[in-house]
Amino acid sequence: MKAKMTVKEIAKMAGVSPTAVSFVLNNKEGVSEKTRQRVENIIKATNYTPDKNARRLYFKKSFNICLAITKKSSPFADLFYLDVLKGVLQRGMEHGYNVMISEFPEQFPEGRNFSSSIAGGDTDGVIFFQDTPEQLLRYFDEQEIPYVLVDTHSQAGRHITVDTDCELSTFVATEKLIENGHRKIALLCSSFLPEFYLQVSSGFMRAVAGHGLSVSPSYLIRDAYNEKSAYELMKKFLEENRDDLPTAFFCAGDIYAIAAMNAAMEMGYRVPDDFSFIAMDDIIISQYVRPQLTTITYDKCAMGAQAIDLLVDLINHKPAQSVVIKSDRIIERESIRRLV
Repeated sequence: MKAKMTVKEIAKMAGVSPTAVSFVLNNKEGVSEKTRQRVENIIKATNYTPDKNARRLYFKKSFNICLAITKKSSPFADLFYLDVLKGVLQRGMEHGYNVMISEFPEQFPEGRNFSSSIAGGDTDGVIFFQDTPEQLLRYFDEQEIPYVLVDTHSQAGRHITVDTDCELSTFVATEKLIENGHRKIALLCSSFLPEFYLQVSSGFMRAVAGHGLSVSPSYLIRDAYNEKSAYELMKKFLEENRDDLPTAFFCAGDIYAIAAMNAAMEMGYRVPDDFSFIAMDDIIISQYVRPQLTTITYDKCAMGAQAIDLLVDLINHKPAQSVVIKSDRIIERESIRRLV
């Protein structure tokens, strides 16, 4: 059986040092483009595969990243995060990292018994989806394990995060309804995350105020937290406001909009003839419901990729700054009726 090629042998064939080969293998700066190309050609020609254990010893890293989800809010219950996950996995592979998925309890556990892979040093960093308990994050700070938070609005500013600009997206979506002649517009949102609600309500009010419109307090439906609650809130709203109904709804999430549309149609209303709907997220199911949902889209894969880039910088002790993903791009489908 032929012995496996080593870094030293690759270096000898290329006429460079083993360190230069390591720089090429790990996509690091420090070698010329000409040298990089020569080393890469030899690697391809010899079908060289780096020894993972040797690589870990050399760089004193596990080359594992943990994607942490909480039992309260699993990303697999929300289609939005499936595309974010694609970006995490793809960019992690490009950086030479394995991505592991771990579930954490919502509450900080007694005795801080986290998974042995993290506590034992087999993880170089962690990515969290949505808001994460501060007590949990303090544990990682104490253990000097770097982390990045994704789609967490209330914790931006205190940690390294990748967030969406919900204020801008809400403003653009509400403007779209107004451009189509709607003057009585309701908001369906969640107030359980105060910063998220503040951004959404700010964008909504900025749009309506800019056109001299007023909003009835009853039109601010603030207690949605999942599709079931959105469905029930919509039914309650339509029953309680049957004498003063809006013509359109902005929903702070496609799942909310789809549930609300179903509730309205079950009560005999037609979408978009009686009510127009627009939302934000552009999850895959939005194009398969009837009517197809008009929504603001985000580059969700880019969110995942940005999170990995930031985390790798933190792992390598490089400065990192939070990122805000902006989007004003509307995917126009079938859920808005033009009134004028």
